[in-house]
Amino acid sequence: MRDKTPEKLVHRNIRLDQESGSQLSFGATSGADKSDSYNVVMIGESCVGKTSFMRRAQSGKFSLDIPASVGLDSCKWTVVVDGKPVVLQLWDTAGQERFHSITRQVFHKAQAFLLMYDITSSQSFSAVSYWANSIQSEAAAEDVTVLLLGNKSEHAKRQVKTEQGDILAKEYNFEFMECSAATGENVIEALEAVARYLLLKPVSAVTFTGCAFAL
Repeated sequence: MRDKTPEKLVHRNIRLDQESGSQLSFGATSGADKSDSYNVVMIGESCVGKTSFMRRAQSGKFSLDIPASVGLDSCKWTVVVDGKPVVLQLWDTAGQERFHSITRQVFHKAQAFLLMYDITSSQSFSAVSYWANSIQSEAAAEDVTVLLLGNKSEHAKRQVKTEQGDILAKEYNFEFMECSAATGENVIEALEAVARYLLLKPVSAVTFTGCAFAL
């Protein structure tokens, strides 16, 4: 079953039509859908805020009572950038080590990654290298789009400086932003950025069927 949310978020020149669901298979885009469609996989350590980020983008709200992800969850947005519709199928993956093998199974299906760490946790920042190396070894495309996201930017007491995130992103040739799922800062902007990066790349949007994961 899929829970459809009719609510739309409007931000500058972007429109997000949202559809969410707890499913474990890559969905196919219907032939009648003329939008470009891309799979975007969210990765990073547990408790960095991936699920809160997705919920914030989906509903415009933030909750502290969100349990850690188990396996995979997904939401779909139609992002209209400069008049061009782009469908982002965003996959929220579990960060716990026991789920790493499941998470890596979806890497080769992704056209883009949101690699997230928590700016108040140096441990989550140190783990970025593990996830970056996993992308390089598991992703299908060598030039896959990766946006490094430092979440929880609303906190004054940070353990990771903005400059550290920027330097690390440049080392891996990733894009970089900081965001806050709690306040909404740069959440929609991050999705817009990914959509723009994907549109600029000479890569065709693709659809997937028959890719399911048993948990």
